[in-house]
Amino acid sequence: MEEVAKRRSSSASHGRGISSKLVVKRCAFLKRQALTAKCGLGFSRCTWPSHSLPDAELHARAESQFAPFLEVTLNRTTAKLKGTKAQTWPERPQNNSWMIGLLTDRYQVTKNPDDLDLAARFADNFIRDFQQADGSFKGYSALTQGNWFLLDLAACEQPLIDQNPKWSGSRERLLAAARRSAEDMVAKKDNVQTEGQRVFEDTMIGAAVTLLSLSALNEPDPLNRQRYVDAAKLMYAKHACLRQEIVPDARVRGGSLRFWESQYDVLMKPNMMNSPHGWTSRNSPGLLFLYLLTGEERYLADFMDTVGSCIQMIETETGTLRWAFIPDPFIKADVFEPDPEKPGQGRYVSKTLGEAYIIYR
Repeated sequence: MEEVAKRRSSSASHGRGISSKLVVKRCAFLKRQALTAKCGLGFSRCTWPSHSLPDAELHARAESQFAPFLEVTLNRTTAKLKGTKAQTWPERPQNNSWMIGLLTDRYQVTKNPDDLDLAARFADNFIRDFQQADGSFKGYSALTQGNWFLLDLAACEQPLIDQNPKWSGSRERLLAAARRSAEDMVAKKDNVQTEGQRVFEDTMIGAAVTLLSLSALNEPDPLNRQRYVDAAKLMYAKHACLRQEIVPDARVRGGSLRFWESQYDVLMKPNMMNSPHGWTSRNSPGLLFLYLLTGEERYLADFMDTVGSCIQMIETETGTLRWAFIPDPFIKADVFEPDPEKPGQGRYVSKTLGEAYIIYR
């Protein structure tokens, strides 16, 4: 038992070190970001280590970046995004749903009732403005991850109901909206939508697995719970064509495939297949949920494979979060690099790449 305790202590210390480096890197990176929701998601990565591995200095550093971000993106009076499409893009449903997640994450760390109240009012606006008659959130529920954020917020409100009855009504609204969205995903299954091209896309399918299985975990009616489980299992089976299940390379095993936007994110062209990539982990919580719901070991094994490939996206010595891994052995690409003859400017250089991690520049 003493040896087990030592190993746990060593593991926790190692995890704290990696998280600390990642938070430091992310806070520095956020100073260069725009105001869109995807940029704001980095704050969740800052607050989660503060929640699970408390560190006052890291929390203060994350707050020093989050407070001004919130000030310029959110109208506290109306509990809505402010700014134009070029700034916060308030008409985009996932920019709103992800803000619910950010505010809920912050409350879980600070326990400040003002954070919870703001999250609840923002969620009410999100439901009213974006949930359609069929239960979907402006056509693509999976991409918004609306169910996840609404259920997470409802869980935070649950312990406060006895203290203030207003949380009972708020929680019921959240649960009702999440259930309507889940029913829409059960009905449509893989006939869902995403942004951009109409393809069988990794993010929307993988996220649907997670949202349906999470809804099953929160569903008290056993018949409805089984319907959600069955739909999640079906979606996961269809998602197999986008997963690296038989590759022996631990860098990619469990990763999902996506022809991602390298020319935008890392200034490398043309686009290329990446695995794992930024959205690979969208389905990993769903795998763990399915294991808890069914007891089938294959879901746990797939979960561990996915987490294993994703965790390697973090360079543990520095905390650098890599952009993606290129599984192909040979790619000819134009890579944007600093121009030694023109300080402060860059140029494209033709290079041959393959089986390599790509980092942000």
